[in-house]
Amino acid sequence: MYSLLYCYNDKQLSPALFDKYLSNIPHEMMCEIMKFRNWQDAQASLFGKLLLSHFFINDASNHTLNDVRYSNNGKPYINGSTYFNISHSGSLVVCAFSKSCEIGVDVELIKNIDIESFEYLFAADELRQIKSSDDELNLFYTFWTIKEAASKAEGQGLSMQLKNVVVIDDHVLIENKKWSYKNIDIDLRYKIHIVAKEPLDSVSLQCVVFTDTLLSKFDNL
Repeated sequence: MYSLLYCYNDKQLSPALFDKYLSNIPHEMMCEIMKFRNWQDAQASLFGKLLLSHFFINDASNHTLNDVRYSNNGKPYINGSTYFNISHSGSLVVCAFSKSCEIGVDVELIKNIDIESFEYLFAADELRQIKSSDDELNLFYTFWTIKEAASKAEGQGLSMQLKNVVVIDDHVLIENKKWSYKNIDIDLRYKIHIVAKEPLDSVSLQCVVFTDTLLSKFDNL
């Protein structure tokens, strides 16, 4: 029911391979990617699109990147029974899929930060739990990624105040609407959570490596 594709963005593609992949995605997506000045940002955006296309190809859904539309809040979607969401941080890019309900995903590279600077993101009980935890940083990123994934699943994204996304035990509340969440363990350097409207019993994982050996699958996307 649920799946997550991921790839690492820690090595720059050759210019020829980057241009070949880029030439096989819709023009509007290509233009957005070319706005990035940093190669890693541009490549992360490209890889997110390619993960989505890779899923379409292997799912035999007859969807392509040309079917992607955007809501008024900027959330990408396609009409039909496939739901997806993309996130990237550091050198990791992830794309989560559901065949039954809205889904959101967030990945964050775990870095030492001043937690007090982000207190405005959390409800009072969440802050209490973080400050009393033996591993404040881990719990901070746990709450943060759940909240981000939930706001993306709900469809408001950056327009939603994360303080209003409340993590309670094994679920998330957004305006009294209940969402499920699940931690995804791929790399200990990162915290990843998926949020969906229905229970997240199991999630299949697949790592994709973008090289010239995969290129033939992406011709004429």
